[in-house]
Amino acid sequence: MKLPFFNRHRYVEIRAYCDIKWYEEEIPLVLTKDAKSTHLNSRKLSTEEKRYEMTFNGCQGRIAGLRNSITVRNHCEYDIIADKEKWKAVVPAGNKIFIIEPQNDAIYRPKDINVARVTCPWLIESSKPEVNYVLASHILNTTGLSIISGVLSGKFASLNYFINIPKQDITYVVPFKHPVLQLFPLTELPVHIVSEYNPQKYHELAAIGISRPQFTGAFAFMK
Repeated sequence: MKLPFFNRHRYVEIRAYCDIKWYEEEIPLVLTKDAKSTHLNSRKLSTEEKRYEMTFNGCQGRIAGLRNSITVRNHCEYDIIADKEKWKAVVPAGNKIFIIEPQNDAIYRPKDINVARVTCPWLIESSKPEVNYVLASHILNTTGLSIISGVLSGKFASLNYFINIPKQDITYVVPFKHPVLQLFPLTELPVHIVSEYNPQKYHELAAIGISRPQFTGAFAFMK
């Protein structure tokens, strides 16, 4: 949907860029109201039950998030298999683009978990750079993954995410297209999301990301 230029002060347009055409076609970022939830094993309700039975769909937080948040879906099926000593990620044979890496951080070192980072194939920018986002585990994420929440800059952001992996015998199965992340723009304005295959723009934003000056324990952001 093309929105009128003269009304742009009345909404926030967020543009997501990838450099693989298939992602634009199969897993574009969408408003959460447009994310399907067929994996919830829902029971079909009669008209009478819909009127009187309290359900997940009647939760105020769920309703508020439908139009005010963005859904990020998993771009590659993967399993995480862990025990008390180590963990590993298993991806489909031949996959060369899924990246998950251990994070051996000198400060964040909980004794009972390992930490890993998953590289997400999307980079985003906003028509209103002053509007930041909260990045959190999706309300429909039923994989059991413990995803670390955070606040992202509205000027430019990658959607890489960090997961806590318990040091115990456990397996996580993360299906392709599963809703893993939910992005909440911190604004009262309506949100419009556009997902686009644009390698030039993607690599332009990626270059900005890696060229930010870094200092011990912090990032410096250019105003």
